[in-house]
Amino acid sequence: GCPPAATLQMDRRVVSCMPRSVHQEVERTKRTRTMVTAELPRHLKAKAELAEPVSKGLCRRRPGLRSTLLALIVQQQLPRQMQSEVVASGMASAESWVTRHRRLKAERSTRRTKQADLMVNIPGLSLLQAASVSEATKGTYAASVQAFYEFCRIHSLPHASVSDLDLAMVEFMNAGFLEGDGGYVGSRLLAALSYIRPELGRPCDMAVHRAKQALRGWKRLAPGFSRLPLPWEVVAGAAMLMLSEGLWVEAMGVLISVIFYLRPGELVRLQVRS
Repeated sequence: GCPPAATLQMDRRVVSCMPRSVHQEVERTKRTRTMVTAELPRHLKAKAELAEPVSKGLCRRRPGLRSTLLALIVQQQLPRQMQSEVVASGMASAESWVTRHRRLKAERSTRRTKQADLMVNIPGLSLLQAASVSEATKGTYAASVQAFYEFCRIHSLPHASVSDLDLAMVEFMNAGFLEGDGGYVGSRLLAALSYIRPELGRPCDMAVHRAKQALRGWKRLAPGFSRLPLPWEVVAGAAMLMLSEGLWVEAMGVLISVIFYLRPGELVRLQVRS
């Protein structure tokens, strides 16, 4: 076997190639040592016939055996002529893994750069902050905040500080209520401001107490209501119009979504195995 000093120099390279800790691998090696030692003489005799190192051929024929051979090196159970070949094979595997990791990282970087170029940019928010909500929600929040800022501009209402923002939101909610809007407009504004200005905190933690009080009054005086469903005759008529235009897939989708109460996203994600 190898002298202790050579083993200590080799341990760091061996352990870096092993998928698990040395101690766990050594325990597993105790149960498979008989099989490994029985395989070695046959492969050593056929070494001249192989176009690659013996250890690499052995590991190719028995997947998972390379880690066992590396553990045997730590235990000083392999011959000297096998140790260098097994270590070289393990180092080559580690090098190929590093190369593959770098290639995949470069591909992810290119893909994410293209994805970032297609995202809607929100002033004052970084790329990852803006990606915390979906693109549809982002557009809704941007429209809500833009309407609020336009209201503040028309009525000369400051909104830089939290106290000024609170008063401006109260005026905006009162105007929205008198114009016939629902309370969801105020709730959406709170969520949008929490997204656009993260320093304000979550909607439930925002220190806009007057605005929250006004929102509760808005919802009490104008409670929400559910929409009446479309009559089946209207749904069937829409499907027939689609069929007359040759849109039989779309017509079938309309009928299936109404019959099974599917949301548009659920209908689009349907697959054959579903």
